[in-house]
Amino acid sequence: MKKLLPGFRDFPQVQELIHSLIYQRLSILLHHIIKYFLQDTDQDLPCKIMPLFLCKLNLSQFNYFAPYLKKPYLKYLFRKKFIYDFLKIQLYKMISRYIALEFIRYFLLFLSAFVLMTMIGNFFGNLSGVFSDWLSFLEFIKETVLLLPLLFELIIPITVLLATVSTFSTFNKNAELTAMRSSGIGGWRLAYPVLAISLLIAVFEYLSQNYAYTWMHQTWVKPDNTARLMPLWKIGEEQSIFYFGDRRQEGRLNSITSFQWQKNPFQLLEKTEIESGKQHKQSWIFQNVEKHLFKDENIQLKYLNQWQIEKYKLPTVSFEIPTSPHHKPFFDLYEDTLKLQSEGQDITQHRVELYQKTAYPFQIFIMVLIGLGLSASYNRRGMAAESLAISCLLGILFWMLNQITLAVGGAGLIIPFLAAWSGNLIFLVLALCFLSYNRV
Repeated sequence: MKKLLPGFRDFPQVQELIHSLIYQRLSILLHHIIKYFLQDTDQDLPCKIMPLFLCKLNLSQFNYFAPYLKKPYLKYLFRKKFIYDFLKIQLYKMISRYIALEFIRYFLLFLSAFVLMTMIGNFFGNLSGVFSDWLSFLEFIKETVLLLPLLFELIIPITVLLATVSTFSTFNKNAELTAMRSSGIGGWRLAYPVLAISLLIAVFEYLSQNYAYTWMHQTWVKPDNTARLMPLWKIGEEQSIFYFGDRRQEGRLNSITSFQWQKNPFQLLEKTEIESGKQHKQSWIFQNVEKHLFKDENIQLKYLNQWQIEKYKLPTVSFEIPTSPHHKPFFDLYEDTLKLQSEGQDITQHRVELYQKTAYPFQIFIMVLIGLGLSASYNRRGMAAESLAISCLLGILFWMLNQITLAVGGAGLIIPFLAAWSGNLIFLVLALCFLSYNRV
């Protein structure tokens, strides 16, 4: 044991903790291994074999225990390296599971606290209407549940940061972190179980943001069929452009205008103004159509009471309430972006959201690295309160910076990649500085 702890001989608490961590927790496992191979009922055997794992033995020390091996080929299995490596892996697995469970416990604790605070605020904000009748109470519950996907997206990064700081600050305070490092576990191996759980959290948030949110609003929110959709410009075939001014969800159009021109020499050929129209299976039927034809510096006017045209000759027009690109799955959003680009529409916001969907999981991983830098070091022992305060400040600053860059990128003032990734890059540098300074 002393050979494993050259730098901790003056720390009896650490020695005692390592004895508890290694001897007590692995004694049962080692006993079953030996009992399986040797079929021996000697109760003292695990205590005799344990030094094979803990010390670097020579062959003579190994031969001291050779009589316990009843079969010749087992002598090879119980050589120093096999025993040491096998039980070292089991130790790493046990410690990784312990770190992961502690991190999950703190994560769920902070997440529940944030959700509860939001529900309480929403409850007191609607206190007068909540208890007016049973339907109002159910409506309040439904509105609160509808807020959860947006709330998760907002609080999960800072929750991961707080959970990481709390987990490793507790380990540091109880000298468990020192015991883990003395067992040969470095900083990245300490981070591995937390990063693995963070990956699962990122997957959960992706499903919540892009699937649960859309499903809940389509299922629970009653659509308004009389709602007026936003005006729409679209590029058609044969050098034409269309303006759809008033779209109704029942498939009706009002105030449609189209322009057609020729390229060489450039000139306007036709302008068509349509009062109203309705979509059918294979065609459009328009009412009160005025066509202005520009030929030889003259204008000809044609008026049609009704005009029928095949659907394929016009751009596709959607009458559904569009889903925000922020809540579309990645590949669906990518296809929509290419389609809108081919129709000549502005895709700046769609490109920003595409990059944001790739950047969000890394936000969570960066929060883990910052948390490690603030807590997983002997220099930060006894500074848990300060680390939590710094974590809250950094989490809020990260959220503010991310929202500002997304808004600026959506306005087209910076490129979409920087709009989504600039916060990640800045805080990644900060995380690496914390890790380097505190020697994690």
